[in-house]
Amino acid sequence: MQDDKKITINAEIDLEAIQKIADEALSLDDNAALFAKLAEFAHVKGQLDDALDAIKKVETEVKGIINAKAKQLYGPNWQAIAGPGYKISRSFTGAKYEQVGAAPEEFIIVKQSVDSKAVDNFVKGNSALPEGIAVNQSRGESIRMTIKEVEHDPTSPNS
Repeated sequence: MQDDKKITINAEIDLEAIQKIADEALSLDDNAALFAKLAEFAHVKGQLDDALDAIKKVETEVKGIINAKAKQLYGPNWQAIAGPGYKISRSFTGAKYEQVGAAPEEFIIVKQSVDSKAVDNFVKGNSALPEGIAVNQSRGESIRMTIKEVEHDPTSPNS
């Protein structure tokens, strides 16, 4: 971390004001105005995301310093450090082992998954799903909002 870069964070989040954005949008008759009003939420979220990104960057650096110092003091297999008012623990993510060549079958698990492109092509030709395949009813969905800065034009009906 650089000592010359200080970040002061003093945030007050008015959740009622954010909810009011959604509530006001529902009372709008013009669809363009409705979606523009709801997009204000994305703008607020974008500002919070920017602040969190800055914090996460510093957090990554701090964790790297902690890990390096802990390895220096306690060796490469350190797992936890505790002190007054804190506990720092280290765990691993991802697969413990990876296959890098031919390995005996007893050590390998083969996972099956549906080839969605092949199923889509089958459905196009047959107007039905192949036997043993169903539409995943628990599939999630995501709605992404992107905000672009535009100059406010008071003469525009969408402003």
